[in-house]
Amino acid sequence: MNTVNNRAGSAAPQHQTYNFMLADGAQFPDRIAPLLKSASDLEWRAVYAGTNDEAIGDAGIFLITITQWGVDPLHGLLEKMDREAPCLIVMRSVLRIDPLVKHLQAFLTAEIGEGITALIRYFDPRNLHEMVRIWDQQTRQRFLSPFIPTCPAAIRSEYRRCTWRRRSRRTVSLAS
Repeated sequence: MNTVNNRAGSAAPQHQTYNFMLADGAQFPDRIAPLLKSASDLEWRAVYAGTNDEAIGDAGIFLITITQWGVDPLHGLLEKMDREAPCLIVMRSVLRIDPLVKHLQAFLTAEIGEGITALIRYFDPRNLHEMVRIWDQQTRQRFLSPFIPTCPAAIRSEYRRCTWRRRSRRTVSLAS
């Protein structure tokens, strides 16, 4: 069981934490989903499943449980794809996979006015930090609430810097 440390560095109450990989299928719609579907012992979910955008299918996003990094050969294959085109975000959460999928689904679209909604690609590792930076404080806190304070990070080192605490005048309100 992992512990969660508070800002002072002392151990907070024990919480079970879970490690995940968020894979952006749009980068490799013909590779990521088939790879996941062939891995019988891997726990994963299609985040668009059960939503209005479920038809996106293999180009959607997938949440994958990481039980032990590097043990499953699938991790290496996904990392190789990520080096070709950024498609992975690694995150740690206090939520199990199904509640975390529900949480992520709440942030898939945004109202942009006149009854129009738009898909928010926060799950693209090139966009995540910018999206979190421009969201208003309430949206940012809602989005980050199930994650452990070490922010979600993309596999590729150039996306590992976390700049979420900077304030911005531009904001995006998300539809729940």
